[in-house]
Parts: sequence; C-alpha cells; structure tokens
Amino acid sequence: MAPVAKIQSRIGIRKGRGYSLKELEKAGLTKAIAKKLKIPVDVRRKTTYEENTKELSKIKLPEPKAKAKKKAPRAEKPKEKAKAISSAEKIKAIEAEKERKIQEALTKAKAEKIAKAPAKKPKAKPKKAPPKKPAAKPKAKPKKK
Repeated sequence: MAPVAKIQSRIGIRKGRGYSLKELEKAGLTKAIAKKLKIPVDVRRKTTYEENTKELSKIKLPEPKAKAKKKAPRAEKPKEKAKAISSAEKIKAIEAEKERKIQEALTKAKAEKIAKAPAKKPKAKPKKAPPKKPAAKPKAKPKKK
C-alpha cells in the first residue's frame, strides 16, 4: 500500500512517502489510528488525490475491544481460630500494654502542665551602643604667602 504523489516533470506520477492528513481525514481516519495501523503519513504534504483516498477508505478499521466485565466480589474467607498463645507471650503483651498506658499518661500530664502554665513574654535583648568613633584631629590649615 503505497501512496501516490504527482510531480511536475516527465515522469508524472511516483511513489509517495506517506498519505497527507487531508487524505486521511477524507477517508475517515485520524493520525493516531493511522499510526496504530502502521499506515505511512507525510505531514509535509498538503495535497489530496482521489486514488489515495479510495485506497484508504478500503482499509477496515479494527473494532473497539469490549470492556472486560468486572468480576463478582469474592466471598470472605472464614476467620481462622485464634492461635494458642503461651503464657509467656501473654505476660509480655500485658506488660507492653501497661508500658503504653504509662507513656500515654505521662504525655497527657505534660500537655496539661504546659496548658496551665502562664505564657511567658520573651525578654527584650538590650541594644548595643554603636562603637564610638575616635575624635577627629583638626586639620592643619595651609599657610598663605
């Protein structure tokens, strides 16, 4: 499938590099579809030839794929029975829970203490005096003659 291009010389017709956008448009194709179908497109060409549009209109467009149906949600699996926990693991879990509660109580107490404390105003820093310049020496006047 080669597009036709006419040239002004003794030859008259030669094989073109690709179909023009106008030819694609007349045949009902877009540049994207032509690219998917691997049809050559010459963007620089601005002419349209009937032979090319007839050839393009013969091409069958691929039918759009049907969207896949969504699967039904899976039934939930029955929960497994709780595993037997040893007494040592139970003790560790209880101690960890106690530690967490203690930490929680401490942070809560600190937050309350901060909330009750009166807001302190930041002290203003005393301004430093600018450095003193040495006293200027009087300039000697030039002598007049």
